Amino acid sequence: MATGCVEWKVAVSDTMTLHEPDPFSLIWAICLPISGFFKRIWNMVVIDPRRAIHGVKAGFALSIVSLFYYVKPLYDGIGGTGIGAVMTVAVIFDFTVGGTISRAFNRVTATLFGGSLAIAIHYIADISGQMTDPVIRGSFVFLIVSVSGYRVGELTELVQRRCLTIGLGSSICVIVSMFVNPIWAGFDLHLLCVKNMEKLAASLDGCVAEYFSQGGTFDGKEVGVQVLEGYKCVLNSKPLEDSLANLASWEPPHGQFLLEHAWQKYLIIGAAVVNCACCIDALYSYMKSEVQTQAPEHLKKNLSFAFVRLSSQSSAVLNELANSIRCMRQSTDMDMLIKDMSLALGELQMVLKSLPNEIRKGQDTLFSISLVEIMPLIAIASQLIEISSRIIALVDAVNDLAGDTFYNPSSKEKLSNVKGQI
Repeated sequence: MATGCVEWKVAVSDTMTLHEPDPFSLIWAICLPISGFFKRIWNMVVIDPRRAIHGVKAGFALSIVSLFYYVKPLYDGIGGTGIGAVMTVAVIFDFTVGGTISRAFNRVTATLFGGSLAIAIHYIADISGQMTDPVIRGSFVFLIVSVSGYRVGELTELVQRRCLTIGLGSSICVIVSMFVNPIWAGFDLHLLCVKNMEKLAASLDGCVAEYFSQGGTFDGKEVGVQVLEGYKCVLNSKPLEDSLANLASWEPPHGQFLLEHAWQKYLIIGAAVVNCACCIDALYSYMKSEVQTQAPEHLKKNLSFAFVRLSSQSSAVLNELANSIRCMRQSTDMDMLIKDMSLALGELQMVLKSLPNEIRKGQDTLFSISLVEIMPLIAIASQLIEISSRIIALVDAVNDLAGDTFYNPSSKEKLSNVKGQI
């Protein structure tokens, strides 16, 4: 054994101690996830109460239809096919009344067709003989994927029970969807058109005000990004409009919407609104580009009145259209607003015609103006004129929807005069 070596000793303290579990910590650990769950539910209710109501309605419909499966007297009445009613509610219950009705119709129609087809195949196979019976059944399974119940003796009774449960589940869904805080797709489509017009009006005013006011203020208030880019929501709303129009056609008369309401004409209005949004998109993109710096500030300040006035009058027409559609009434101010927009358009055109004279003056003016400097303003003016013309097309679409009830007959003559000026 070697000598003279240094031995190292490390003293390790006993740090492993057992602690008794704290009951408050256990309760807190259990309650924390539960509280987080209820907090998320509460946030969902605050942000979109209709989603929470839809969940309650779906649970209520499932509770009702489950009675036919769990209550013995009801279960004996429809047999073991009661689970089909439960599955039907889970499949067809939709957020809107129109969606629920369309799904229920498709479900019932498909069930009736499938049951009739199964009975027909079963009958053909029975009369064909024992030799060809398996061949016929197997052929139909291969061709159209239909099972006619080769091993089922009471096929007709089975089909009747299945149709009964599907019809029962569909009826419960439609009744709950229509009479328990209904959510109408037609009303949502109606409101969507109104909001899109209001967003366009706010975006148009915001874009022009931001460009001609240093610092991006309008009427002393800062123009928000959501207001300026509200038109982007309009550009992305076309698929939603198509879906709502399709679902609204399934709904019965409700509120101010009578039978055979012209839901498809809302799509024409939506297309006209999207056309306006495309012009505002081009206007906003151009104003945000570096080309706008070529326009001198003094020239923008001197000409801003004509630009802002046309945008304000165009926005006023959009807001009045939105209000008329919302209230479904004739507008008493539309004729005057269209006339004011026409006058503002004429003023802007006069300003554009006077610009070449300012260029020819050259050094005689206080500020020398070149063609390159006024090109941004000419481009913006052309976009505003195009927006005004598309607003007139939107007025025509709203007139078509209203059946000439929102506006006086003289409005058509004024619209034709404005079109001639544009």
